[in-house]
Amino acid sequence: MASDQQVHSRTILQTLLELQRQGITPAMSHLEKVEPDLASFVMESFSDLHEKLLSLGGSFKKTQRVQRAVELLTVVCIVALRQSHYELWESQMDERVRQLDPSAAPTALPQLQPPPTPDPDLNA
Repeated sequence: MASDQQVHSRTILQTLLELQRQGITPAMSHLEKVEPDLASFVMESFSDLHEKLLSLGGSFKKTQRVQRAVELLTVVCIVALRQSHYELWESQMDERVRQLDPSAAPTALPQLQPPPTPDPDLNA
């Protein structure tokens, strides 16, 4: 069966590492700005899930660990899919995407730049 795969493992890993480094809060804040209805649904679902996990009677720490794992899973999926869509649209439309909506550029995944090479004249 043919696949129209858009999300690649590289994007998932970059997103996961970035969210582990920065935390979920900045990504959720960005999602609230660009997808308010989706962000609202996700946050309400997180709240409901937390309440249901607590009602199971497990320890608070175990409940919190499961809650954080579900939050990370959800936000990684959303951010990675948005990043992949942006990359696809950018490759197809070139600069027109940025011109139409500069805020559409994902903010959670900065591109790593190589360190600057030292100037040999400064060391002389």
